[in-house]
Amino acid sequence: MNICLVIFVILPPCIMGFTCPEDLSRVCTCYTTFTGSIRREERRHVDCSSRELKEIPYMDFREGTRLYEILLQNNSITSLLATDFARKTHVRYIDISGNPVGSSLEKNLLKKSVTNLKILKVKDIGLDLQNMTSLHFLKDMHSLEELDLSGNMEYGVDMLPAIFVENEIHSLKILSLSLCRIKDVNPHGFIGLNNLREMDLSQNYLSRVPRALNRLGLLRKLTLRENDITVIYHGDFSDLNCLEELDLSKNLLGQIEAFRNGALFGVSNSLTHFYLHDTHLGFFPTRTLSDLKKLKHLDISHNKITLLTNMSFSGRYQLSFLDISGNPWLIDDGMFDGVKDSLVSLRMRKIGITSVPRIPLTKLQNLRNLDLSYNELHSLNNDSISGISARRISFRGNKISYINDDAFSHYKRPIDLDLSQNVLDSLKFVFESEKCTFYKLNISYNGFLCDCQIEKIVNSKRAYDLDGNCILKTGRTVALSNGSMIRDLETHCGKSSRTFCLWWAPKSESINAGLSPVLAVLLILHIGIHIAELHVR
Repeated sequence: MNICLVIFVILPPCIMGFTCPEDLSRVCTCYTTFTGSIRREERRHVDCSSRELKEIPYMDFREGTRLYEILLQNNSITSLLATDFARKTHVRYIDISGNPVGSSLEKNLLKKSVTNLKILKVKDIGLDLQNMTSLHFLKDMHSLEELDLSGNMEYGVDMLPAIFVENEIHSLKILSLSLCRIKDVNPHGFIGLNNLREMDLSQNYLSRVPRALNRLGLLRKLTLRENDITVIYHGDFSDLNCLEELDLSKNLLGQIEAFRNGALFGVSNSLTHFYLHDTHLGFFPTRTLSDLKKLKHLDISHNKITLLTNMSFSGRYQLSFLDISGNPWLIDDGMFDGVKDSLVSLRMRKIGITSVPRIPLTKLQNLRNLDLSYNELHSLNNDSISGISARRISFRGNKISYINDDAFSHYKRPIDLDLSQNVLDSLKFVFESEKCTFYKLNISYNGFLCDCQIEKIVNSKRAYDLDGNCILKTGRTVALSNGSMIRDLETHCGKSSRTFCLWWAPKSESINAGLSPVLAVLLILHIGIHIAELHVR
């Protein structure tokens, strides 16, 4: 029987030379990339980053040259002039971060030099953002969509003035003012940013939410992480009716009245992601969350919360992701009752549990992802995870030394299991479980010796995607994919027979165990070879 095999080769994006002007090519690297398989897009790059440059090399590009990016970051450039460009150049992205340029940039600089600029990064260049003229070099850049001003902390900003209003950059959609030592913002500080979608004010000295933010009616994402905010007042977000993501992590919201009545008024019909990581919370903010109709993702990790009850999640939202890691929990059987029909992903890292809280977890019938990493678990027996519906489970960084043979017997479809950084010495539970139970299995850094059970776990393919390592007699740690190690074990132990599985799961499952094109080809070949062998016989 003749068997024909057609192989399709997908080549990586092509990278070839891009001819730069002679003077520029002496100090910079120019190259072209092509992206896309059907509609190919040519991208021309000029990389002058980290070259110890004290001035910008002369950009003598031919008329009509279109560049994807110019990278000038991490040099010692002290000035940037329109005359550094021989003629107007079409550039999508420029990065001049990490240069001591200061606030001496000439007015309309970029308008004179480049056209169609979309993204500009000017991080840590010594801008004095308290100076009304500090951004005049951006004036009339009507195409600019993303601006990163982070790290300009040399001067500090007691009150951020209205530095955007006169510069006519209404097209701006993403703005970062992170790490600029901003203490407050003028009520008119953000006038002129009518189309802004994302704002990053993290790592500043803000003591309250700037009211100037309420002028950004189209804002979708707001990051106020790592400030000194102690209270969220009614009206702080009243006009942000489109806000979907709010990050208040690493602020000082530990007091009982940190969230005043109506603290999230204005975002109750829009907020989907809320981050309260490490905010010194000693209580679960049930009242504050109750009106958030669209909340899907909540992070309250690394606080001081001790208790969740069956009323904690009393609200109209349908939470699908919850991170409660790093809190000193008192486990309550009804702690997840309010989200039992909606929760898909749950993180309970580093909460000090010595056994799996099975009863509250079994109520989560739609749970698919469960992370119990970095706890104090020592073993997994028949009852540890019985009834838990999650199909991706992480026990990384526990102290598990023993797993009962039947610990995973209730799973009828494949699971993704992470057992890395434990102290296991036996993999018997894998071989005693139903075949095809483990789609992915990570056994890294358990201290396994490279012995016959390692040969068996590798060659038997009891886990389709196996990750791990073992220790040779010499004391060296090698990956389980090490061909030389496996050949030596096969010589000593013999070669274990392979387990064949049709790895499949519905698309709605978290584990992407669908029948891939590669597996389909292998399966067809295997069937074809088997038929051919029957004909020969």
